[in-house]
Amino acid sequence: MVRSHVGGWILVLFVAT
Repeated sequence: MVRSHVGGWILVLFVAT
């Protein structure tokens, strides 16, 4: 599956928060 950079950033934001 193709992962969007936006999805990756959202995941990072959730982890960072």
